[in-house]
Amino acid sequence: MAIYHMHVTVGTRSGGQSAAAKIDYIWRQGPYRRDHAEQVQHMASGNMPAWAEANPAAYWRAADTHERMNGTLFREVEFALPIELAEASRVVLAERFARELSGDHNLPWSLAIHAGRDATNPHCHLVLSERRHDGHDRTAETWFRRAAAPARRGLERPDPASGGALKVSLRGKAWLAETRARWARAANKALEAAGDAARIDHRSYAAQGLDLVPGQHVGPHVAAMHLRGIRTERGRIALATAVAAAEVRDLVALREELQNESANSVRARPDPEGPMSRPDLTRAAVERQLAAMGQDRYELGIRDRDSGQMMERSWSAGQVLDGLAWLKRQNARGSDIYIRPAAPEHDLVLLDDVDEDGLDAMRSAGHDPALVLETSPSNYQAWLRLPEPQPPEVRREVARALAHAHGGDRASADARHFGRLSGFTNRKPAYTTGSGLQPWVLLRQAGGRVAAAAASLVEAACERLAERARDRDEPADPQGALDDGDDFTSGGPS
Repeated sequence: MAIYHMHVTVGTRSGGQSAAAKIDYIWRQGPYRRDHAEQVQHMASGNMPAWAEANPAAYWRAADTHERMNGTLFREVEFALPIELAEASRVVLAERFARELSGDHNLPWSLAIHAGRDATNPHCHLVLSERRHDGHDRTAETWFRRAAAPARRGLERPDPASGGALKVSLRGKAWLAETRARWARAANKALEAAGDAARIDHRSYAAQGLDLVPGQHVGPHVAAMHLRGIRTERGRIALATAVAAAEVRDLVALREELQNESANSVRARPDPEGPMSRPDLTRAAVERQLAAMGQDRYELGIRDRDSGQMMERSWSAGQVLDGLAWLKRQNARGSDIYIRPAAPEHDLVLLDDVDEDGLDAMRSAGHDPALVLETSPSNYQAWLRLPEPQPPEVRREVARALAHAHGGDRASADARHFGRLSGFTNRKPAYTTGSGLQPWVLLRQAGGRVAAAAASLVEAACERLAERARDRDEPADPQGALDDGDDFTSGGPS
């Protein structure tokens, strides 16, 4: 799906920036040669003075050396390239835009096209000089001097070549707005020429009249940290924003659906995966959670926070993903979304309401979770994987041992307790902020591996069950033996 992204930055000597370092970075040369995470697909330069035509990097090194102390070294325009276009077409588009943007004043420029991590995020770094190439020969040192003064009344006009190249100001809201619009026109023209129906729009959602929430750009490094389970504030905001945007889209769709019903008309509701959607981090989180849980079927719990009633569904992993739009609407209406394995015997045990100290204690004891979710700020649920599927009585005994050892909720330590599904809001009133917002259930770890000491936990649980049976001097009836407390099978999940 074609997306609009443009980011403009300025580099100045007084700000401590370096034009040479910027070019080395986007071209992945010099100290940045070792960074192979993003493939450089293309490099180009234009409008260079004669002394830099054969080696454009020399122009940017000269800027660092000779530009005035309060002068602008470069202006960088970074923009996303349409994934729908072939690589060669993206190269043509980027160079054409560079010539268009610099052509008004014949400004020197250099660019690099990166494939993006996993080659799924093609984008261009365009670096512009604000020194106008007027055709006069100058040395590198002279190029960056103050421009020759204009002619005064009664005096002969100084030779322009005696001073530096004239500077052009690429700044201000008007220039930025026109640059953004130019790119949208250029990209859409290329998409149309390629016969692709996709289009981008530089205007804000509000200006387009759309009830959508703008996304938070996280960049490749934060995205990689998020996938490894490393928490960052920017990643948290991005996930919360993406989920909020999805919720808004579903609420808009629900509103239209209700309006259609009230008008007794039959009109198609907008497809939540249609052209106006954005990358769905909720879906990505759910996919990772399902992969880490690794079950054939799941029971979904949709609990209405006001009435306390639980609606249950038994779905395969594929059905869970297919039902995300419906689950989002239920969540938006005030329901909490839960999940647990559906099979009577499985290999997962849930520890609910554990803090960060408890998680550290689990890892130190060899009870490293297969899955960790932050259900509210600094409050977690952890699923532990056993070596083999176990009957309910054994899983319940293991859950009790974990809660006792690591400080989890003992009332939730049973074989059939629901855990939360990541990417949805926690609707508990206690966690609602003063502005009415609820926290998002965030996926913090999803390795899916068997805990190192899981076998010992199972062995100890079986021994305790056998000992209780012997104490009662009756055949081991695990279900009866454990019927010594409340039934939490369908009780209130956290």
